[in-house]
Amino acid sequence: MQVEGSLYLFGLITPSHQNLLMTLQSNLAELVIAPGNVPFAKYRAFKNQVRDAEEPYRFVDGDLIERFLDVDEEIQSKAVEGLGIDVESVKAMVEALRRLH
Repeated sequence: MQVEGSLYLFGLITPSHQNLLMTLQSNLAELVIAPGNVPFAKYRAFKNQVRDAEEPYRFVDGDLIERFLDVDEEIQSKAVEGLGIDVESVKAMVEALRRLH
């Protein structure tokens, strides 16, 4: 018998990092190929009887953020454009987030 599954970590993000991480996530979603070639916004879209969202709302996907560490320097540089923070600082922050789980 084979069992597959996932463990998700829910955490609150410090308000001072929310916009930074969400913008980084948006930038990365445009730069990296998602599994199955499904656009990130569509993959994380939400729909129920009350709300229908075409993309994630106030949601940060840790797997996508962690991919920052796996891409080459050119993509990292593009991903941090407009964030007001350098690549090394983002690397340190993402590595710290990775250690949470």
